[in-house]
Amino acid sequence: MAHQPAHWPHDDDDQDDPPVGLSIRPLHQLPDLGEAAPTLPAAAPSAGWDRGGAYGTAGGSALAHYQQARNREWTTFARTLPWRLAAVIGAGALAGTLTHGAGPRLAGPAAALAAAAVGWRLRFRVSAETRAWRRGAGGERRTARHLKKLVRSGWTVLHDLAIPGSRANGDHLLIGPPGVFLVDSKAWHGTITLAVDGSAWHNGHPLDQTLATVRWEAQQLATTLGVPVLPLLCVHDTRIPWDEIYVDNVPVLTPAKLLGLLRSLEAHLDPTGVMLLAEHTRHQLHPAT
Repeated sequence: MAHQPAHWPHDDDDQDDPPVGLSIRPLHQLPDLGEAAPTLPAAAPSAGWDRGGAYGTAGGSALAHYQQARNREWTTFARTLPWRLAAVIGAGALAGTLTHGAGPRLAGPAAALAAAAVGWRLRFRVSAETRAWRRGAGGERRTARHLKKLVRSGWTVLHDLAIPGSRANGDHLLIGPPGVFLVDSKAWHGTITLAVDGSAWHNGHPLDQTLATVRWEAQQLATTLGVPVLPLLCVHDTRIPWDEIYVDNVPVLTPAKLLGLLRSLEAHLDPTGVMLLAEHTRHQLHPAT
């Protein structure tokens, strides 16, 4: 059993998986989530419980990773400051010397321009890998804003959950009348394409590992909660065929299509069942940050 948090902060706003083949199916062929009814304690929700709610901080883990990686890179950069400053001064002095014969009025601006150019070249820059963490956190916050519309309809959303038995985190866990869903957010650019063999690719990179990860996370959560958990992949700023595809048992779709799909599913829980399941989930899981 996972550690139970003292409270969830309100926020409005490596285990290998075996390789599997990818298949494309219509989104209406989702598994019947009513086949495995949850076994929950026969108790009323705790006092003060509101119908629906959002808990946790969307993108909290990703932003923490970004800040840690950026601090490490800055520490490394700071160690090299002496030779970087020497290079800037040397470039300015050399340019001034070379242009001095053309007159002092030209030597000064030339020295300043050369020093500025070298300084710009040697400035501190966060690596692309580190910037990806910040972009990922932004994608999770954008998904959370879309999910607010479900919260107003009585759904419960838990952001940035620790996955039991691992160091991984689940971006968004949704609990509503149709059941429980794990949404993985991706802030990508470009296009998702389908190959003739049925595999899905993003800008030339296969999606099989990404899909295997979110399936595994959903399975871990399902084992802990004792209820089925359906994985979904929500992708921002990326062209997707028909805006929604079903790849290897995981819907891959845009934020707008995500809401449409969840709202279209058949209800298996009444409002009391949703509240009991949400309370049960909050006692079994804890935030990743």
